[in-house]
Amino acid sequence: MIPSKAYPGHEGRDYWMLVHHPVIDAHWIDMGQHDFSRSSTREDLAAEGRRLVREGARVIRMDMASSVIGAKYWNDWIGQLSAERDGTPDPHIREQLQKFLEGFTRRRVKMGSKEFLKEFIADIRQENPEVVVILEGYHHFRELSATGANYIYNKVGLYDATWNAYDPFRKGQNNDAGGIMAAEDDVAYRDWQLGGAKLMNFGGTFDGGEGNAVDKFTDRVLAVYALALMHKAGFVYNGQELGTTQAEMLISDALDQAQDRDKAIPFSIRVLINWLKTNPRIAQGLKTILEKTDHEALTRGEMSTLEPVDQGPIAAFTYGFTDSQGAQKAVLVAGNIAPGRKAQRFVFNTPVLSDFGTGFMPRADRNYILKDYADLMPDGRPKTYQKSGRKLLEDFWIILDGGNIHIFDIEEVDPNAPVRAPPHISGGSDAPISPAGEIKPARAAWNRWTTWLNVMSLGAYFGLQFPQIYRNFTNLNAGHPEMLQNLPWLGYSFGTLASLLILPYFLSKNEKPQSFVQTLGILANMAVLFQLSRTIYMPPYSVWAIVPAAAAGLIFSYLNYFGKIPQRWWSFFQKALGVFGLSMLIPGLLDTFKFLHPAISSAAAYLGVAALLPWGGFLAADYFGRISGKMRKSWERVSAWLATLLFMFGPVAGLVWAWRNPSGIPGTDLATGLLAMAGALLMLPRAIYTRDRIWFVGTFWAVAIGGWFGFFSRWWLFSRFHPDVWNGYYLTGLTMMVAAYLGFILRQNGKGQSSIFEPLKFLAPSYVRNRFFPGGIAGEPPKNG
Repeated sequence: MIPSKAYPGHEGRDYWMLVHHPVIDAHWIDMGQHDFSRSSTREDLAAEGRRLVREGARVIRMDMASSVIGAKYWNDWIGQLSAERDGTPDPHIREQLQKFLEGFTRRRVKMGSKEFLKEFIADIRQENPEVVVILEGYHHFRELSATGANYIYNKVGLYDATWNAYDPFRKGQNNDAGGIMAAEDDVAYRDWQLGGAKLMNFGGTFDGGEGNAVDKFTDRVLAVYALALMHKAGFVYNGQELGTTQAEMLISDALDQAQDRDKAIPFSIRVLINWLKTNPRIAQGLKTILEKTDHEALTRGEMSTLEPVDQGPIAAFTYGFTDSQGAQKAVLVAGNIAPGRKAQRFVFNTPVLSDFGTGFMPRADRNYILKDYADLMPDGRPKTYQKSGRKLLEDFWIILDGGNIHIFDIEEVDPNAPVRAPPHISGGSDAPISPAGEIKPARAAWNRWTTWLNVMSLGAYFGLQFPQIYRNFTNLNAGHPEMLQNLPWLGYSFGTLASLLILPYFLSKNEKPQSFVQTLGILANMAVLFQLSRTIYMPPYSVWAIVPAAAAGLIFSYLNYFGKIPQRWWSFFQKALGVFGLSMLIPGLLDTFKFLHPAISSAAAYLGVAALLPWGGFLAADYFGRISGKMRKSWERVSAWLATLLFMFGPVAGLVWAWRNPSGIPGTDLATGLLAMAGALLMLPRAIYTRDRIWFVGTFWAVAIGGWFGFFSRWWLFSRFHPDVWNGYYLTGLTMMVAAYLGFILRQNGKGQSSIFEPLKFLAPSYVRNRFFPGGIAGEPPKNG
């Protein structure tokens, strides 16, 4: 009970009135606290709204407007007060509540079906017809839209969908963007309709329990911002443009004492915003997002979502229109809400309003220039790609690291029109999208050839280990275990670990042939290790640690690929596997060369244990959220390169054993070596074409060291004893064929370039390319314009 001198009918003197707490059914009702059964209440609020508009307000946001809709408001209060009347033991309170309810019900009947919000909006627009009204709504969207409001606050739609996808433990999901795509569809639908309210989106709020957006979404906050704000209207709350955490953004000595610390900016204490501190990456990313919302495709075009072929954490949509010349212009937005590198294939849906010349749909007989303003070159220009409409329609892939985004400015061009500049093809393992489908016919044909050669490598790898496994089986059954002495168990073990590390990389890129190769390699390596465990050349207990762990890792990888395990489990497993691999790599190398000095073996063991400490500490710190996004991203690159180094170790170990024990060379199968070399040769064109540095280094090492140099070593060592078996002409013929094949690959990849070695420039570090190759890598626009 509180006194008031402004109570209707009792103005000028204290009048005690009952005020209900602004929480009903555990929800704040805000505007729903007003007694809208009284005309004086409605008139008072309308007068306040007109005053705000006269004083310059151009946007009015109304909290919890859905609680004011008649269909909810009347029933809520009658039910709430009736329950409180029946539940109170005090007869006076019960009497007063009953009296109020009777008057409230009479006034409701007299008020009829009048909606306060509709009256209020019409009233303030008499002052300014262009004032924008935003209603906070959680239900009754049809009724809210009918009030004449411009926008409905999209909290329970897109915002909650991003949070559910980011934190899968809330809804039992696995960083799946399906909920986001459904919410984006709703945004599109409400944007198409005429006369109804559209949805106002945002990437963070000031509500209790929501916290600071960067604290909440961590290194994936830009993906949330892009998917939420790259629309025709959006909210950016005060301070979000800095890109900083709550602790970095606020200046206050009492922050830890705040009663509402779970708000982005607590209201219970005095705070200042530190405008001098920013997170450059997030701040610049948000600035780019907001700048692109003024793009002509958003102001003139309509929205359409892309349909994912398979479920995954990437969401994508377009805004587009057709200009007066009949050419399409569009913006494509994509974001990866999950940690780690992911790849998804998408299909363009025919826009609902395509008959009206709006929306974007690739045309098979056109080409498209895509400029990614979220991925800039060192000179500040967006990376640029050229795609044929046919490839966009048939095979459109999006590959993004965790939290990264694409903002493609798309221009439609005639395929016969002159190209202003060659397309940029991103180098390295982080190529944003598949380079397939370029304008140049020769490049498109070579792209298909590299794909087929990659598939053909399956034939070589399918039979890779079976000749060796069969030879091992024959030698063991014949009582000749010494014939297995040149098969290094450490090399096979490291090869298994490397395959486990690199398998998720190829699965994320949807390189199915390579994923199958790695899976087959793991299974074959386990079989060879079982055979070696029956000899004296491998510690017998080792196989019972390695093989079950490899099988579990293989199963875990595919469970993650199909989204059957929580992302947190997978992330921990992958990092733990990387920690183990890093800790074992150097000791394994030293153990291979232990014959040089007896102390090397002991040093290897001690070094392995010592290496576990810092890497184990890193793993623990990451698990408890003490590792920055930049360090976590660096760790992902380390894991990919670690797998390559482990693959490279296998041939080295085999060569050392061969040089130390030439008598055991007949126990190694020539067919296995040839198949491994052939498989690597068949994969090499694809590695060069996609500018994948990690893939190239691994395959070229397999050709040069594991293949050719391995054969050379065996010939040089063994030909002195068995010239009839290891004839030098075989090695000469092999050398000529490999050299011719490599020359052919370089020639095909270098077509249209200044040199056949131009495609290999992507192997150089970026600072070397920028300094010594100002023209950029193959297909990249010249740095000097």
